[in-house]
Amino acid sequence: MKFLNLSNKKIIVLGPHPDDIELGMGGTLYQMRRYNPKVIIFSNSVDIKGNSGISNELEKSMAICGVKYQCLRYKTMDFVNHIAEIRNDIYKLKDADVVFCTSKNSQHLDHRILGEAVDDIMFGKTILYYEDIRSGQNQHVNCWNELTESEFKIKCRMIEQYSSQNYRIYFKHKSFSDLVRFRGAQIEGRYAEAFELQRLIL
Repeated sequence: MKFLNLSNKKIIVLGPHPDDIELGMGGTLYQMRRYNPKVIIFSNSVDIKGNSGISNELEKSMAICGVKYQCLRYKTMDFVNHIAEIRNDIYKLKDADVVFCTSKNSQHLDHRILGEAVDDIMFGKTILYYEDIRSGQNQHVNCWNELTESEFKIKCRMIEQYSSQNYRIYFKHKSFSDLVRFRGAQIEGRYAEAFELQRLIL
């Protein structure tokens, strides 16, 4: 991200579930890989029934991006019953300089719980909420990060690893790729990912 100096900064990227980070900021994560961001996924599934195969899809996706990640074991749609534990996990990351997360304005409860916790706990940090393709109708996009052709293709390859999610309309290639192109057109470029800049510490 051109407006952020990420050199020697500790970067935290939080995802409620597998696939959220890739859909929202896969290209940006690939751009930042040389800064060794700490990636934490709070659940190893995306539905209440669980999906053992998606853990392997997550592993393949992150391998394409070239980043390491940690996966916690909270159950999907059960974050509300573990708010204290989740906030404690986030509190342990307070030495971060820049935090990427789902938005506190998301219509998905798990996403919103993470976003609210980050805003409360990381009050002296730069916070960017990445776009939620399915539940982000209430997000206030105010920041764009341009992607190159190769970064866009990496994002697509990461998302394509989630074959178990192909039944979801927003996982169709045209859905997520059109959004990246649309965000790019908004800044007179070809491709971009959009963010809600919650706080900027210079």
